[in-house]
Amino acid sequence: MGVYSNSACTNPINSIKTTISVLRNKVDSFPRETVVEYIDRVLLDVNRVELLLKDLRNFSMYENPDLKNVHMTAFLNNLLSIVERDFSANDIRLRTIVRPEGEWGFFDPRALQHILLNVLTNASDALTGRTAPEIAISVFKMADRII
Repeated sequence: MGVYSNSACTNPINSIKTTISVLRNKVDSFPRETVVEYIDRVLLDVNRVELLLKDLRNFSMYENPDLKNVHMTAFLNNLLSIVERDFSANDIRLRTIVRPEGEWGFFDPRALQHILLNVLTNASDALTGRTAPEIAISVFKMADRII
């Protein structure tokens, strides 16, 4: 979306506000295809907000964790798919390294996803204005823990 502002961040509400603002100010000058692209982007971000709200509604600090054996590469691929579009729009490169001994972990995937989304959001904010920003996630096993 070439005319879209590069100011999108990992906050879907900000992305929606920016997209709607640009669309409102330029709707008369955009071709129909561009208007449809903007609407599609807003719909995708609304879906992200719905998922986040559903997760928040279902997540409680007082509930028992739902511990599972989790394949780390699949978990990280799912997690990064949530933020990759916004990170890409901000030219932030995401890199993962999962060492063979760290391929499986035993944890509550929903709780870890919440934690890592917060960490990734903070990392993205910290990289604003940096040259060639990159976030690397490395997973390995040390003793009996996944690090």
